[in-house]
Amino acid sequence: MHRLDPATHFGPQSYISPTAQLPDGRSHLARTADTVIAVVRAHHGSTLRQGDPLP
Repeated sequence: MHRLDPATHFGPQSYISPTAQLPDGRSHLARTADTVIAVVRAHHGSTLRQGDPLP
C-alpha cells in the first residue's frame, strides 16, 4: 500500500484532483500518477522512456 496523504478518496481534495496542490507544488493527480508509474516500474523492471513503444 502507498499512502497518498493528505489526499482523500472523494471530493475536491481527492488523489485524482488536478487542482488540489501539495506543499511541493505538484497536484494530487501528478503525485498519484508519479506513484503509479514508480510502482509499475519497480514491479516490472521497466526502463522505458517516454515515447518508447510498450512491450
